[in-house]
Amino acid sequence: MLLTDHFFGTSFFNAAGGGDPVMFEHIFWFFGHPEVYIMILPAFASFRRSLPPSPANPCSGPRR
Repeated sequence: MLLTDHFFGTSFFNAAGGGDPVMFEHIFWFFGHPEVYIMILPAFASFRRSLPPSPANPCSGPRR
């Protein structure tokens, strides 16, 4: 959609042509945001596994 706006003169994101400039943010959020969770969750898990178990924290169960 960005390429058609740039090369073919459409107005998907151009408000002067009747488009919606905020639509790019919505499309990016919908398609790009799940990728963040896919990348960060394994890092969170490996960080959590590197911490020693704490007896003061009742929420952490035994490690297997």
